[in-house]
Amino acid sequence: MRIIYGRAGSGKSEYIYNDIIKRINNENSEKIYIITPEQFSFNAEKRLLDKINENATTSVEVLSFERMAYRVIQETMPNNKIKLDNSSKAMIIYDAINKKQKDLCFLGKNTQNIQTIITQITEFKKHDISVEKLREQVEKTEDKYLKSKLNDMLIMYDEFENQINSDFIDENDLLTILSDNLEKSNLFNNAVFYLDEFSGFTKQEYKVIAKLNKIAKMLYITICSDSLRITKSPDSDIFYDNKNTIQTLNEIEEIDVEKQIHLQDNYRFKNDELKHLEKNIFDIPYKIYEKENKNIKLFLAENQYEEVKHIAKQIYLLIRDEGYRYKDIAIICNDIATYSSLINAIFKEYDIPVFIDEKKDLNKNILIRYFTSIMDIFAKNFSYEAAFNYLKTGIVKIDNLYELENYCLKWGITGKKFYEKKWDYENKLNKNEYEKKDNNDTSNEDINFNEEQDLIIKPLIELKQKLVNNKNATDISKNLYDFMCKALNIDNTNEISFINEENQDVWNLIVEVLAQVSNVFKNRKISFDEYSKILQVALENKELGQIPSSNDCVIVGDINRTKTQRVRAMFIIGVNDRFIPK
Repeated sequence: MRIIYGRAGSGKSEYIYNDIIKRINNENSEKIYIITPEQFSFNAEKRLLDKINENATTSVEVLSFERMAYRVIQETMPNNKIKLDNSSKAMIIYDAINKKQKDLCFLGKNTQNIQTIITQITEFKKHDISVEKLREQVEKTEDKYLKSKLNDMLIMYDEFENQINSDFIDENDLLTILSDNLEKSNLFNNAVFYLDEFSGFTKQEYKVIAKLNKIAKMLYITICSDSLRITKSPDSDIFYDNKNTIQTLNEIEEIDVEKQIHLQDNYRFKNDELKHLEKNIFDIPYKIYEKENKNIKLFLAENQYEEVKHIAKQIYLLIRDEGYRYKDIAIICNDIATYSSLINAIFKEYDIPVFIDEKKDLNKNILIRYFTSIMDIFAKNFSYEAAFNYLKTGIVKIDNLYELENYCLKWGITGKKFYEKKWDYENKLNKNEYEKKDNNDTSNEDINFNEEQDLIIKPLIELKQKLVNNKNATDISKNLYDFMCKALNIDNTNEISFINEENQDVWNLIVEVLAQVSNVFKNRKISFDEYSKILQVALENKELGQIPSSNDCVIVGDINRTKTQRVRAMFIIGVNDRFIPK
């Protein structure tokens, strides 16, 4: 094992890629793997391709621990289990809360609690805490409130593990499976491994590293740190956690300080101001920059509008006067929801192309609203709200929708009145009522909504009749899929011809959710109301992946989530004591 360490920007990743090129040029026969966190794998592949230029090679590959796990699973054990993503786990947890509600003290069925449970189970698994270990801890705990909370988590954890045991693989178990089976596999023996871009390791990952260290020819790990030893307290050393990581690695294999690779120059920062800031921003005591500051600028804005307006002007000048391209510029903040609409509006005024890396609210999408409203209509027995949420998506083509809505409100058409008899209320108005009307008022007199009633009700009643005698999760999912395919005119290629690319992605997501409901609940009998709530839980835990529509645009991202590479100008917005620094 070799530790490649140095401060931020000292060229640790660059060292790895240069070392790989040397190995390729020496025509060594060993296989080489670069292992990064999943979110950084694309950038690692891009950097690798930039380095090897046009020289094709099959000896180097970028992997994550998760992808390694799947390969080992395929080789060493039967692979007929289904992988659980976050939305599938949310459905199982929701169902578990339903079953165990009487036994729980604190946890209910709201979305926040479901997320709390998923997060906590993830933390248990990452830190190698099994159900049995948690049970032992509950028995030892004397504080009655803590004991009750831990017991709630034990009930949920135990129920979750029981439900997934035979049919599913929790993605959080992948690294445990990998460490247990790595030595049984022949895929990675005697290879050279480079672990890069990790900010630290979980207990699961340390176990995998220990196994890799046994089977690898060489194992290189990059750590952002100024030294290998802990010499300061956590309060005065920004690298304290990373030095703890090194000490844990030392328990896997004793580290000979002389053999480790210490990089001391700084290559990332292209000016003295940034180099000075990197060394001093967290240092105690810090040094003051004595030269003239040209490259770090602060702007005090009266409000967020002025802040974004100022940035738009600066970007315009960088493009016009200094030869920048939009892709050379990035903006990061710690509260993207507050800024996204402002940035979209103001940047449009300046013709600045922008990609905002944010989570989209799926419930605002037309297809999602249409999808969820179908089951909502059945669950609420054609309530006025459910019916018009369905109609206002525009998927069902009603020319005079608002007249129809007024008609339904006037005559109280809701529930069974939607489908039990014809809507001929205006024809039943008696003569006296007509005479009372103003002679010029012809509203609704000649309007007949029978055609609209057939168009709305007939397909829904047909779907309900298919489901009502055999309401299990698989049948509901299958029939709902067929219903939507017909309504959206989708052929067997699963492509939607008349809507945009985002909606195509949303349709794929809907198909995925229907399959997941079927996989999780199978032939279990389920009410319309319960199915509707399960769909909502699943969708709330889905994310729609986005990619920039252009290669040349300004990237706006979250400081905790967005990885920006090689930008020339960075704007950090919302810098104040509540958000940045945090």
